[in-house]
Amino acid sequence: MKNYFLLTALVLLVFSCKKSDHNDLVTPKYPNMLIVVESSITNAITSKLNTYISDIASGDSSAKVISWTGTNAKQLKDTIEKYYTNYHIKGVFLIGNLPVAMYEMDDWGDHEEFPFDIYYASPGTDWTDADQDGIFDGHTSYHVSYFTGRITGTTTEINNYLDKAHKYRTQGSSQPKRGYMFVDDDWYSYYYNNKWGLDYIYSNVNMSYDTNTTTKSEYQTYLSGSGAEYVNQLVHAAYNMLYFTHHGAYQTMSLSELISLNPKACFYNMFNCSGCRYTEDNLGMSYVMKTDKGLAVMGSTKTGGNYYPQSFNLALAQNKTWGQAFVTWWNDGGTSLEDKWKLGLVILGDPMLRVPADHPIKSSQIVKTPPDPELVKYLEEIILKEKGNRK
Repeated sequence: MKNYFLLTALVLLVFSCKKSDHNDLVTPKYPNMLIVVESSITNAITSKLNTYISDIASGDSSAKVISWTGTNAKQLKDTIEKYYTNYHIKGVFLIGNLPVAMYEMDDWGDHEEFPFDIYYASPGTDWTDADQDGIFDGHTSYHVSYFTGRITGTTTEINNYLDKAHKYRTQGSSQPKRGYMFVDDDWYSYYYNNKWGLDYIYSNVNMSYDTNTTTKSEYQTYLSGSGAEYVNQLVHAAYNMLYFTHHGAYQTMSLSELISLNPKACFYNMFNCSGCRYTEDNLGMSYVMKTDKGLAVMGSTKTGGNYYPQSFNLALAQNKTWGQAFVTWWNDGGTSLEDKWKLGLVILGDPMLRVPADHPIKSSQIVKTPPDPELVKYLEEIILKEKGNRK
């Protein structure tokens, strides 16, 4: 009888220690973020997703995964807000083809309709649709309380991306620890020799801003060479094209050319109008999902972008995640920007990635003054001129 009980105990011990199937998603005790995955791809990415969850876990707090079967953006917003209310989640990572909220507005003499993820990140805001066409066109006051990042692609691309993020976390950056500023012709007057906060993170910031050399070829040569960890680029764009200006003419780079270039950079601040319009095949998602190095971008789904990123880069230098830096920027420097500049701003890629500084930040470096009104006027004139050139 004694041997029987001993054998039974051993059997129970073996089965209680049996590893769970890799297709079982981890369920945290205290979720600190929410991961929402398109239901049709959940099983195909579960193994990589569990690695991701393990990588970002802290104590008994990690990510809660929802395999999404809902049908509309309102349902998704309500679900996210419930987790924010109950658990004070820091943010959301949207993976796959998930509901999209659209906004419309008239700006710079044009009408724009664009996807926007701020809809999901500002709990309690009332987004209105005056003409009842299914596209938001107004809102009450809003305050970005948590971050939202997103990736889309095939299951192979998504699994490969999660592998990239894991490798970055566990092995460090594969790129030289430096920043790169590429400032095309139209921004030369205000942006030349200005590092716009990249020097909070890097001792070494390479710059291209000479109007004689800021060409498509210069961009290609730098990013096909040793490259940089983080690129801040100011180039005219459509969602699927970069337009480098040289001696009054355009040198274009298509999506296929960009993917073939396979640029060597991990992070991007894209001042490229509509470059992150994720409802189309777009530049931002291509940097992240279709290159060997790309991990995260901040950019816009519409005309405009983050032309004053100092507080974003300062937050990164203070070891905040890409998503937390976005929230910090939005509620700091971003408050002075009009909707036409910032309502289309999104994060594409893993919002939990960090970009550690390679040196201590000197207080004398830190600039928290609002953007110069003359700079804003100058940038608006550039956009109006560009729109005229494209017509």
